[in-house]
Amino acid sequence: MAQNKLLGFAYALGTEYVRGYVPDSVKPDADALVTDLREAFSELLEENDWMSDDTKVEAAEKLDLMIQLVAYDESIMDNEGLDAFYEGVR
Repeated sequence: MAQNKLLGFAYALGTEYVRGYVPDSVKPDADALVTDLREAFSELLEENDWMSDDTKVEAAEKLDLMIQLVAYDESIMDNEGLDAFYEGVR
């Protein structure tokens, strides 16, 4: 368990990096960009004529299942969560 927590110092370092170097506008702007790309892909998928209908359905389902991870995970900005994660590490 302690080894996993030691390997997990990336969370604390990531938090400090984001706080020091990433402007507040980056995450919302990047999220909006990815949302626009997903919507455009969905439209192209519907309009294409080289895929079968069954393949289009499968592709649309995969698109819906994609997790949007952009910039950084909000959880690293939670001080209480980080403190609990690193509890007992000295």
